[in-house]
Amino acid sequence: MSVIAHYRNKQPAYSQAYWSDDVADLSKIYEPDINVCIVNRQVDATLDNFVGHLLRQASPISFVESIAFGSFDFYSLLPDKGHLPGYRAFCQDVARLTGLYCDLFDLTHVGLRLRSLDHAMCPKFHVDSITCRLICTYGGTATE
Repeated sequence: MSVIAHYRNKQPAYSQAYWSDDVADLSKIYEPDINVCIVNRQVDATLDNFVGHLLRQASPISFVESIAFGSFDFYSLLPDKGHLPGYRAFCQDVARLTGLYCDLFDLTHVGLRLRSLDHAMCPKFHVDSITCRLICTYGGTATE
């Protein structure tokens, strides 16, 4: 599993990626010459099995919402999957990563998107107004 934080500096002299095995190193995104932090992390088998089950299902996963982190019920993410083993671990992991992102940027509200993809979500390079994204790939071929 990898977590990627991408930060767009206004005019970097050059940029580089920072690789780590510790999510605390996502704070390196504030360093002026770093514009991508990549964290490789291990997850337990329960969470991995749950994600595998989701990826084998025919119906795609889609959750897109702006949330207030302090009051959002993360166990409501995929209510039709709540009976599956590993669902609580998955929701807790999403909550932990969302909290980490909110702490990193001092946010109380954040956009949260969960999607299963079978093609590139953004097939072309583009510029938008998002200063930083945290992207977590739970299974499959990962994120580029």
